[in-house]
Amino acid sequence: NFVQTDLPFHPLVQITYHPRSADCLLALSTENGLWVSKDFGEKWEEIHKAVCLAKWGANDTIFFTTYLNNSCKADLGLLELKKTSDFGKTFKVIGTKIYSFGLGGRFLFASVMTEKGTTRRIHVSLDQGETWNMAQLPSVGHEQFYSILAANDDLVFMHVDEPGDTGFGTIYTSDDRGIVYSKSLERHLYTTTGGETDFTNVTSLRGIYITSVLSEDNSIQSVITFDRGGEWVPLRKPKNTTCDSTARNKDECSLHIHASYSISQKLNVPMAPLSEPNAVGIVIAHGSVGGAISVMSPDVYISDDGGYTWARMLDRTIMPSWTRGGSSWPSSTAASPSTSSSSQRTRGSAGTGTCSPPSPSSSRGWRPSRAPAP
Repeated sequence: NFVQTDLPFHPLVQITYHPRSADCLLALSTENGLWVSKDFGEKWEEIHKAVCLAKWGANDTIFFTTYLNNSCKADLGLLELKKTSDFGKTFKVIGTKIYSFGLGGRFLFASVMTEKGTTRRIHVSLDQGETWNMAQLPSVGHEQFYSILAANDDLVFMHVDEPGDTGFGTIYTSDDRGIVYSKSLERHLYTTTGGETDFTNVTSLRGIYITSVLSEDNSIQSVITFDRGGEWVPLRKPKNTTCDSTARNKDECSLHIHASYSISQKLNVPMAPLSEPNAVGIVIAHGSVGGAISVMSPDVYISDDGGYTWARMLDRTIMPSWTRGGSSWPSSTAASPSTSSSSQRTRGSAGTGTCSPPSPSSSRGWRPSRAPAP
């Protein structure tokens, strides 16, 4: 059953769930108010004004940036980073001269303006903003950006944009403190801030990632790492396939995977690569075999060893889906996406004043939205 609820504000962005309790919601209004609900949206409370960006942290902590004078855009690079752990009863300023911030694994990142005011650097915290260290990453100018591609408790993949409108940058990987970084991959395809990147975490096997690089001739090629960014290599050509017209040598080519960038370019790609932790080693993706990604209609390829070897599954686009046990079930080419959604709710921690995790027997799940880049 659906119950209509009148919101006391107009949402600016998608409402976000608490990481462990779907009863607790976080929202930004078009008037830059920060609103929270502890009863799945039945009642809302505005806890702060002049807010630009807000995210759930560990436990019940909320991190957010605020502008001091005019607006989020006018004060960009002069924002304050604050946090509250009691749903707005008390606040603490944990950063100044902030451009943006992001969370990944146990790390809190902030993009901070330097003293000159023309560049910014990444600062990282392991204690929810109480102390900070400057990450050993290149500084960026106003037209450049950082992006957290993936992060867990001991590794961060960070994209650093190149100067100019190049459409690519460099991936760096961190140590377990998120402070020291090593160069991992150059010419990594990433169009603009908040734009498209093909970076994909192969969740069916640990430490494997797939992404795209932009070559010198502006063609796009897929690469894969099996050692958490230590080395990137082309995807092996599937057996019993032929190289298409993008290959210079018809006997030597590789598999190229269509992902977010191809979808943004309106190619016939219904979805990004698919993998699930409970389907060990399985990866399903649309792709082409040649010297670079082809704009022709892709075929469907499958790997059962985390992307080390591939086989052509179908010679047409499909919309694969997972069954509960981890099996895949291909359906016909995807129709236009629906604008409606449905959800099921079970009563949890409403009315307790906190957003504690649901009981183990609860069937309620959550799906966080992807965080913007700092």
